Amino acid sequence: MNNKNSTKDINSLLIGLTAGFVLLGVTLFVFRKQIKQGAKDIVRYVFTADQERFLKELHPSVVKDFRSFIKDVDNKLGYLVRINSGYRSFKKQQEMVDSGNYPVIAKSGYSSHNFGMALDISLINKKNANIISQNSPISEWKKTGVVNLARSKYGMRWGGDGLDGISGDPVHFDMMKKYNINKLRELTLKQYGSIENAKGNRVNLA
Repeated sequence: MNNKNSTKDINSLLIGLTAGFVLLGVTLFVFRKQIKQGAKDIVRYVFTADQERFLKELHPSVVKDFRSFIKDVDNKLGYLVRINSGYRSFKKQQEMVDSGNYPVIAKSGYSSHNFGMALDISLINKKNANIISQNSPISEWKKTGVVNLARSKYGMRWGGDGLDGISGDPVHFDMMKKYNINKLRELTLKQYGSIENAKGNRVNLA
């Protein structure tokens, strides 16, 4: 009698386990795309050490948007973002101007980089490893979808459009639609006393 009951219990357990595995299998199959994408997102949202180094030096008011922008370029458009330049001190900017090695550069105190509002980037196609960079045609940059994403979702300006009298700088993306360069200079002088000693990426915008 006990053996029969034990057999029934075991059979019931096996039936329950089988039903559970079947339900789990069906659930995984139905939501396979979402699960796969979720797993990818978790991995891709880990920034590289170089990306983190540049992002941490940006002005706090724009860090969140630039982080989200880089994630979107990766996850939605299929390009890895390599950051080539971000925040530059006023001294560094002037040194670059004086060197004569940078034909596309604003003078010190008039660059969005001086206030931590911009990134210069290159794109790496994850499918074929092709690199979109400074010397790539404007048309190639537009084909990636990155330019449209930057404009439409994040309200960014793109250097390929020609900004502040400077043209031919497609690697440049900034948040200066929200800010005025002269206002930033004014705030910097007010808070630091001089441009030379200022940290433009830490200017209080209030």
